Amino acid sequence: MNKLPFGVSVVIPTCDRPHMLQRLLRSITFSSEYEVEVIIVDDASTDVVEYQRVVDAWRGVFPSFHYLRLPRRSGAPVARNAGIRTARYEWIALVDDDDEWLPGKLDEQMGVARRVSSDAGLIYCWTRVVNADGVTESVSQPDVEGDAASFILRTNFILSPSVVIRKAAFNKVGMFDEALPSCQDWDMWARILCGGFSCRVVRKELAVYHRHGGPSVGLSPRARTGYLMFLDKHWRRMLRHTGPVNWARKLVLYVRLSRHRV
Repeated sequence: MNKLPFGVSVVIPTCDRPHMLQRLLRSITFSSEYEVEVIIVDDASTDVVEYQRVVDAWRGVFPSFHYLRLPRRSGAPVARNAGIRTARYEWIALVDDDDEWLPGKLDEQMGVARRVSSDAGLIYCWTRVVNADGVTESVSQPDVEGDAASFILRTNFILSPSVVIRKAAFNKVGMFDEALPSCQDWDMWARILCGGFSCRVVRKELAVYHRHGGPSVGLSPRARTGYLMFLDKHWRRMLRHTGPVNWARKLVLYVRLSRHRV
């Protein structure tokens, strides 16, 4: 297999949020001096004209810029997978259209990527969590590196706009699970970190995760169903990597959620 060129492909799923996409693209321009390609995957947005304006405005800013439009509304995992398949660089950065990056984000992570061994499949950074009013609620500052299988199976400590992933990791463990209604990120990180890859962390606040208002997603029927599917999929790994006590706690939660399945 030919070695991919060193650089980073930024995969951005988007749907009916062109103004947020503009904010994200502005933040990416301050993020790296390395080779960067931007891949926008439009999940069949209704405002075709406004998206075309955004694409036309930004196409000349990045040396490599792709705009893919899905023929029908398919969801973020399908959009991400389409972007990953298009990516031509060794590393892939994932970020949703409503999040953003702080200056130097990719420079810091790609600097680490140059130094790590081939077993390192995922590099994440610390992330600021902001509410719908623009107020910082918290800063996610996990400090987990190396063999992180037991940690990721206990809790999803990696926020989605923080990651860059070696494309070889996707090639080995597969793409995002398009059948999961939630927990797709957690499932992906778990498969990578249980699939022979280690992780590294940049201990700097370099990404912004925007939490929107409204009912808690964690209490929605889709979230409960996705979590149950995640447990069904990973219970053997949980038992092996985290031990019987942690698995027993997950089993109790599984039973409680099962009673409220919709």
